[in-house]
Amino acid sequence: MMFMPASNVANVLEAVTDAELAYLSPQCRMHATASPVLLRKAQEALKHGELRQACVYAWGAVEEITKAVAENWKDYDVICERYQDMSALVNALSVTDPEIIKAIERWRSDYDELGAQGSRQALNDRLEALGWDWEEFLTNGFSAATNLLECFSENRVREVTVEASLNRIERYIAQMQHWLLQPSPPDGFRQFHNQ
Repeated sequence: MMFMPASNVANVLEAVTDAELAYLSPQCRMHATASPVLLRKAQEALKHGELRQACVYAWGAVEEITKAVAENWKDYDVICERYQDMSALVNALSVTDPEIIKAIERWRSDYDELGAQGSRQALNDRLEALGWDWEEFLTNGFSAATNLLECFSENRVREVTVEASLNRIERYIAQMQHWLLQPSPPDGFRQFHNQ
């Protein structure tokens, strides 16, 4: 799977053509096209110092693209009705590479032997050896949006946090657009989504 770096995603919707959108259901298209619109609104709100509004728009952008992917795969029992469903979908998509799955399984077994800090370092070393880039990890964007929503709720929003989160969310949307155009979930997806 190819990920588009954030610098190449000035308008993330440009990555999905009208012809590609035509194959999606009307509901799926609605979610897919709303996401970049909300992202642009979040970026504009940030420019105008409306930090709380930027948080709301950013969460909406993530929610819409995630729902678009789930809608596209509804025939495969992929659901996205609650926050937990969205989180499960994102986690499942993040862990479909068999080598990554092995590294994570090894991390779980290392935990008893090495403890929290040692097992995390061992996992990081294994993932780094596989060429894994945490910045491109799908859950980074989802977590950034979740954090912004929490900041909004607790009224503790800082400009630097919103700006960094929007960059991660932009990458997330581009990554999810890749999945949006896939006719079905990747191999191994169900076993993690249904846990």
